[in-house]
Amino acid sequence: MLQSVKVSIVFMDGKKLGLSPVEKKEVKPGKHKVVAHRDDSRDVLKEVVIEPGEHESVMVDRWRR
Repeated sequence: MLQSVKVSIVFMDGKKLGLSPVEKKEVKPGKHKVVAHRDDSRDVLKEVVIEPGEHESVMVDRWRR
C-alpha cells in the first residue's frame, strides 16, 4: 500500500497505479521502484524489496518544491 499526505499519482516500475492511497494486492517478489508524482512538487522515489509472502507499505510524507 502506498499512502501520501497529499494526493499524488502513483507509479510502480513505470506503470501507473492511480491516485493515492493505492493498494496493489499482488506484487512479484524482488526490487521495485515506486514513484509518487504531484504537479506542484518534485517526484518522490522509493525503492522497495519484496520478499516472498511479505507485505510492504510505503508512506510519502515529505514533498519538496
